[in-house]
Amino acid sequence: MKSKASAAQDRSASREELLALMFELGRLMKSEIHREASVFPSYLHAEMLRFIQEEGQPTMRQIAEYLKVTPPTVTALIDPFVDDHVLERVADETDRRKVRLRLTKHGEKLLEKNKQQRTEAFARIFLPLSDEECSELARLLAIITRPNIS
Repeated sequence: MKSKASAAQDRSASREELLALMFELGRLMKSEIHREASVFPSYLHAEMLRFIQEEGQPTMRQIAEYLKVTPPTVTALIDPFVDDHVLERVADETDRRKVRLRLTKHGEKLLEKNKQQRTEAFARIFLPLSDEECSELARLLAIITRPNIS
């Protein structure tokens, strides 16, 4: 029978291995997504645009809160997309001090292309897993990423 110290050491070793595997998975995902010319410079950019699409016309503050960055960082992230006609700034109908953002038709097309690239990349990454293993991984990741949901 294992001692408490030995069991704790085993858990610590497994968690270290898990951290290393999670890091490697992140690298693999980034590599696969950017294997072909990626639509967006980074995952953060793609996630920001996905959020804007999902929310409709969020404010800069809402985007900053979602991404967990400062509003000036959001400005730096969106400016190139506004210049390239991927996003447009829209005045808030009730408070002119607020700026909202929305995707242009061009932005929607790019986001759809990015979604297709990510779907293909994830299919390549998870190809070795059976449907049952994918479901189990999704269940476990949900436990980690949504700890307050019962």
